[in-house]
Amino acid sequence: MQLGIPLASAFELWGLLALGGQARNECIDVQAGPYLGARSLCLESTGHEREARAVVDSLSRIITARAPMDSTFDRSLYVAEMALYSAAHRSADAADLLRQVFHESPTGIDFRLLRVAKFFNGDLVLLGDSLRRGSWERVQESASRKSEVAALFQRPE
Repeated sequence: MQLGIPLASAFELWGLLALGGQARNECIDVQAGPYLGARSLCLESTGHEREARAVVDSLSRIITARAPMDSTFDRSLYVAEMALYSAAHRSADAADLLRQVFHESPTGIDFRLLRVAKFFNGDLVLLGDSLRRGSWERVQESASRKSEVAALFQRPE
């Protein structure tokens, strides 16, 4: 895998976890970078429950601003990772975390990942799709307002 390219590691982690079986044993060696939800799921699936709990606790502290995050990444990435972890555990807070992710960023959770049944059930997929549409509508509305305001301040020729 490409060192220093976190998204490549994320795809590798997600893929190995989705494949399950022997493949998931390989995820232990993947450098997770900011993809702490996937890292925790990997650790759990390979019998490292205590380490998995420590990772998800760190992730929880990051998204609640009780621990520093890597400033290279947007906070929404960490919230998305917690949503992934919660959805994979069929936790009741997964829907709220999805809402928070798409409130913070229109990209939210990768649409391909959202469709991996091992992580997200059908209701969460529908919710995620709806939230993504709403997020991009807000972006378009904001861009339109900015264009209108800019036009007010243009000098006549």
